[in-house]
Amino acid sequence: MSTISSFDITFERAGSQPETCRLWTDPGHDNPRNLVANVNVSQQPPCGSWSLGKDDWQDGHLIRKEDSGRLYHALLTHYPFPGEAAPRPVHAAVKWMRGERAIEALRWEAKMYTGPLRRLQGKVVPVFYGFFSGRVENIEIGCIVLEWCPGNDWMTFGKPNDDELFLRMDAIRQLHEAGVKHGQLYDRRDSLRLLDGRHFLRAQDGTMRVVGFQKARMHECTGGLHERESLTACLDDKCRELCYAQVHWRRAVGGGLDETRWKPY
Repeated sequence: MSTISSFDITFERAGSQPETCRLWTDPGHDNPRNLVANVNVSQQPPCGSWSLGKDDWQDGHLIRKEDSGRLYHALLTHYPFPGEAAPRPVHAAVKWMRGERAIEALRWEAKMYTGPLRRLQGKVVPVFYGFFSGRVENIEIGCIVLEWCPGNDWMTFGKPNDDELFLRMDAIRQLHEAGVKHGQLYDRRDSLRLLDGRHFLRAQDGTMRVVGFQKARMHECTGGLHERESLTACLDDKCRELCYAQVHWRRAVGGGLDETRWKPY
């Protein structure tokens, strides 16, 4: 029998009282323990790479725009069982959204993490701590809680090097072996963009994590380029998501990275 777990998140801001909100798991979604997180909003960097919508950090945690949200950096722990010491807090990412479509997209992302991506948690995708929803000041809110990846300020990085491109390619390969197509990774095979990096983050140990599975789909991979196949062979019978990653990596190790067009937008 499934149990309903809670998620308490406290927003701390300079010059005002902390505010705690409680959300809940959906029926049928098991979480091992109730969670508690602390977000110091005043310390969130005022950088567009951290915002999922267009709201300013100083506006607090309530999101005015429908189907938008924010990404918070939090300290996460579990309420201890009776007789146990409180678990050690860990850094976590809290993806906080409002609006029916946005919340349903989060539910789908949660199903990806707990379904086909379950064995890749902590290796290729972040550790998943749970999906929660509820009403906060009469606004329907949904959120997922994930492993925090400190190397996630992708807007500060320039064109990726061959090592970075290899890690991205290998991560995509493992996603496809698990039967999942991300759908928002590389836009083109003839150029690289800054936005290509927004779903490739680095965990605490420096390993790659792929994030953002709200538009992911189950996938039977048709394969990418063979070892001796031309870089121009990304045809309709190939898996384009994998093929594009291979093209960018092969071009880089072949000395052609400087010639690859770079679009910083």
